[in-house]
Amino acid sequence: MNEGILSAIGDTPLVRLHHVPDISFRLYAKLEALNPGGSIKDRTAASIIKHGWETGKIGPDTVVIESSSGNMGIGLAQACAFYGLRFICVVDPKTTSQNINILRAYRAEIDLVSTPDPRTGEFLQARIDRVEFLSATVPNSFWPNQYSNPYNPHAHRQTASEIVAALGGDVSHGVANRPEAQLGDARVDVGRAQWCHHGGQQLVVVDRGPFHRWWSTAPHRYFDGSGGDTA
Repeated sequence: MNEGILSAIGDTPLVRLHHVPDISFRLYAKLEALNPGGSIKDRTAASIIKHGWETGKIGPDTVVIESSSGNMGIGLAQACAFYGLRFICVVDPKTTSQNINILRAYRAEIDLVSTPDPRTGEFLQARIDRVEFLSATVPNSFWPNQYSNPYNPHAHRQTASEIVAALGGDVSHGVANRPEAQLGDARVDVGRAQWCHHGGQQLVVVDRGPFHRWWSTAPHRYFDGSGGDTA
């Protein structure tokens, strides 16, 4: 028997979609919402915190500080609760009350940024600036920095391996969403892209609006959690 909530992360169901019209191939969906924290970000959070703990960057007295509009914060709050760590989640007014309540249920401390960044008009940079300030002033702090931490994409090698194993290696294409200019979410897609490249498969990217390549200027963020940096 596995012990602890983190042991429930991953190995999510891969289900075939039988009722998609006008396709002549088998299409499967990986149900990442069935991770215990409700999203694929559970994988990222657990990967970063576990690596920090194992390498000594995180200890019993560490204060974890991160910017999040929802899913990453919940994943980190879950991981920090497991390790008994204090967690400060920097959010903004767009964060839903539901996510705030979940964060508090995991005993996360909420730090609200109420004014957007004056240069961009966005809250993301304002949240990052706040995280940098707290990291410089709170003793024994650790910033996971989901936007550049290599253990973000590292976590999704496992995701890809699960897909390949479940299909017996018979995978021709991978489909990923929200690729443009997201050092958090784009790293999910980069992890999948590495798998597709090495396995000979192709990666199909689905965007929510006009297509933006990873190296283009970041577009306006229309949805919470959609990132906002340049990859």
